[in-house]
Amino acid sequence: MQLKKELTLIQRGNRSIHTYLQAVKALADEIALIDHPISDDDITLYILNGLGADFREIAAPIRARETSLTFKELHDILVGHDSYLRRLESSTQQFVASANYSHHHRQHSGSYDGSYPKGSYKINGHTRSQNYSKTPPGPFKDNRRPSTTRYPQRRYQPKYQFCDQMGHTAKSCPQLHRSEVTANCTSASQLADQKWLLDSAASHNITGDLKNLSIHSEYDGIDEVVIGDGSGLAISYIGSLTLKSPKQTFILRDTLCVPNICKNLISVHHFTSQNNVFLKFHPFYFLVKDQTTGATLLRRACESGLYHFSNSLVGSNSKIVANVHERTSFDEWHKRLSHPSFKIVRNLVHHFSLPVAHNKIHSLCSSCSINKAHQLPFRPTSFQSHAPLDISYTDLWGPAHCVGLDGSRYYLIFINHYTKYMWFYPINAKSCVKSIFPQFKQLVEKRFQSQIKSLYSDNGGEYISLKPFLSLYGISHYTTASHTPQQNGVSECQHRHLVETGLTLLQDANLRLSYWPHAFHTATYLINHQPNPLLQNKSPFESLFGQKPNYLKLKSFGCICYPLLKPYNTYKIQPKSTPCVFIWYSLTQNA
Repeated sequence: MQLKKELTLIQRGNRSIHTYLQAVKALADEIALIDHPISDDDITLYILNGLGADFREIAAPIRARETSLTFKELHDILVGHDSYLRRLESSTQQFVASANYSHHHRQHSGSYDGSYPKGSYKINGHTRSQNYSKTPPGPFKDNRRPSTTRYPQRRYQPKYQFCDQMGHTAKSCPQLHRSEVTANCTSASQLADQKWLLDSAASHNITGDLKNLSIHSEYDGIDEVVIGDGSGLAISYIGSLTLKSPKQTFILRDTLCVPNICKNLISVHHFTSQNNVFLKFHPFYFLVKDQTTGATLLRRACESGLYHFSNSLVGSNSKIVANVHERTSFDEWHKRLSHPSFKIVRNLVHHFSLPVAHNKIHSLCSSCSINKAHQLPFRPTSFQSHAPLDISYTDLWGPAHCVGLDGSRYYLIFINHYTKYMWFYPINAKSCVKSIFPQFKQLVEKRFQSQIKSLYSDNGGEYISLKPFLSLYGISHYTTASHTPQQNGVSECQHRHLVETGLTLLQDANLRLSYWPHAFHTATYLINHQPNPLLQNKSPFESLFGQKPNYLKLKSFGCICYPLLKPYNTYKIQPKSTPCVFIWYSLTQNA
């Protein structure tokens, strides 16, 4: 919280722009490490809020951008503007005005010679009377000046050389201290004879007359239009209008109504991008051309060094549409538009200039959360095993609609997480799990001289009944969340692989579905002997037992075989063999 507070209140002060940007970036990086990353838009706002008045001219266009700026792009813009300000400050020579006039002491220019009456004196040919006490020359009594009445003097009126006017100095010259706000354009004309000037430096279309907008609504933002002297002008409305030419009608969207501006300005960027055209400027005229075909759509003359559209091109606004309804929020527009995504709402608000009270989304829509909820994607499991019996996965499959030849309707599998080796047990009821798991535990623990440490399963009743047995032998039992089989993805993926392989074997051998336990048993054997990408292309059999599998003994499932049956003959002239079908591999015999 302290870092966020520092980032919010940071100011540039006397620091260089580079040092200030690096300080903001450092705070943002620290917050990203302990909390969450800060977006480029937020970093831009923090930087602009602390720049100060020197960067007000460049801050307003950055705030008005429709696309975000990366920190590097913002850094380059601000450093470039800082260099511009420094060059401007060093190259501008401050004009020092001076008025050359002499300072006159308050003494009379005439001398009393006795020819004038007592109490009168002569200055510049005029005789004026004044009562005063005449004091003879010599030292004053008590070293003090005698009390006398000053002679009246005519007020001196200097002449200032800059404006060639009398009666004031440079400090009070009205021509150097004008209070009117001026913009970088020609002298203001009456609104009745307005033209639309093309301005490549304007970020938006601007007009001072609301009647020019055919569709408009009140502007409730805090942005201002910054003019040449750095001051800001308030925006009252935002809307759109059309410029009609003989060949095409041009649309000016996002036009700002600024009552205190005297000229209509057209942003070159907005005009070309919104109408799919480009402008070609010549010394005495300019052309508007179609961006796709290059055809000339409009030609206008250059007057007094200005490229402009005449006011006659502005479409008739006899049917003005004013959106004066109550300002609403993004959340309210979200509800009015039948709860679309906020990305769609932002697009509609921007494209149609819909009135909004603010640009922030207050909260997550409760109705959308309840009725549009979707399951989030599952992250990879964090389980890690370092020995064959560290983690074992298990799951039950069934019931099968076709009972197997051995009476099986289910099958139970155990999967070793470390080697991916799989054990297959066909069963006829779910309750058999309680008796099969102790057999499996004793088999693997004696074979590998280790103990099962963890068992992962779903919340089926057959596994819940195993909890006392697992607790007795210190085996950790992990289960999935309710109705979330994806968390037991290892077993589910093996189920799919096993069932698909077994059914393929049955189809290829043209055997009945009642042979599914034999086909699935054979599929388990073959899967355990196939290379696995998760084991660096080793087979689970090789990873678990440490020896390479013998692929030469493999036969096609369902093929014709002729076993030697002579030891089973009851008399000597019986056939030594009979045609049979191969349906599985023995786990206890080399056959």
